[in-house]
Amino acid sequence: MDSTFRNIPIIVLWGVLCIGTLFLESKAFVNYAVSPKWYLATFDTALLVITYASHRLWGTFTTRNQNRGVPVLIGAVAGSSFLVALQGTLQFFEVLKANGVFRVTGSLDNPAGLAACLCAGFPAGLYFHNQPGKWKKKAAAFAGVTIILSIVLSGSRAGMLSLAVVCPFWLLKQLSVKLKSKHIIVIAEFFCYLLLVFTF
Repeated sequence: MDSTFRNIPIIVLWGVLCIGTLFLESKAFVNYAVSPKWYLATFDTALLVITYASHRLWGTFTTRNQNRGVPVLIGAVAGSSFLVALQGTLQFFEVLKANGVFRVTGSLDNPAGLAACLCAGFPAGLYFHNQPGKWKKKAAAFAGVTIILSIVLSGSRAGMLSLAVVCPFWLLKQLSVKLKSKHIIVIAEFFCYLLLVFTF
């Protein structure tokens, strides 16, 4: 069987996990915005583990196949994060209605949950920024700016602190600077982090 077809079950389950745990809602639950996501995450993760274990057991899922599927899996995380960030941004400008009493919640019921999801998905976009191809870099940059904007608009202090730590270290890796300069940047980042902590 072609390696592409071997990856399909994993890719489909992973895509359902990424999209479903961010956007699934059901009025059948008391907490309609969160409970369905937890049930889906539990069920889908179990299927993922069983499927992956089956492939490994019967030797149909090699390291080469895994490497080919990695960009798709990371893309699902980046794409779903971008969509929920876009939803949160539109909620701030009152184009879409937010869940609950907060102004920006994305598909969740509070800004903290939204910021946590976006901070978890933000590095996935950075992965594509380092890949060859101008369109990948532009798409990653647009998605990254949207995610950052949504976190700031949500007012989540934890989310902003996470970005304040992740972004400078990523930039540090991109810049070709001497080791001594890197030490200075790391120290400056540490003091900025402390400043943000005491400010909030």
